[in-house]
Amino acid sequence: MICEAMSTTNTNPSRTLTLELIVMFPQIVLGLNIVRPFPDPAFHWFLFVANPMSTQGEGTKFYVTDSKNGVWEFEVVTNFAINSSSEAITTALIIGQIPEGTLKDVTGLIDICEHQIKLNEVPTADKGKEPKFTCRVWMKEAVRCLNAAGYLRCTDVDELEKEAIARGCAALEEIDGIDALNIPCNKPSTFHFR
Repeated sequence: MICEAMSTTNTNPSRTLTLELIVMFPQIVLGLNIVRPFPDPAFHWFLFVANPMSTQGEGTKFYVTDSKNGVWEFEVVTNFAINSSSEAITTALIIGQIPEGTLKDVTGLIDICEHQIKLNEVPTADKGKEPKFTCRVWMKEAVRCLNAAGYLRCTDVDELEKEAIARGCAALEEIDGIDALNIPCNKPSTFHFR
């Protein structure tokens, strides 16, 4: 799996991390934004696909947010520049790609993520493991749905989640100079992941 780290909140210019990789169409990216740094870190989870004609990583970001009174809503941001975003992106994992021979846009992905996942309800696969619906829980279900639709191959969503968390914590360690990996980052209950 390919992963690079990026931070726009780093106050130490000599330790700035940037995305070396420019995400290109038809790659599908799982990303993490820093919501809150150590000692009590939180990440916001999203999906991103570059535009077919993009040369600088501009594309479409889609995710769920709980900005309206705790009710989760699906959102799409077009013309999002993943490589120059003002958001503190710690992790960008390429997890799949739009299959050849399909539409040269993200309409199919968005349709799956918007209409096949019930918002504000823990999916059946996560019942008993997740106490409530969050953007992280949505992401796991999105990966399952995209896997079933042939957009990516992921046989173990929980392992993907652990890898993303570990990479997000490692990026925080680099950004903040804190030894994040001494904290059990592979255990979502240890942190407040959204």
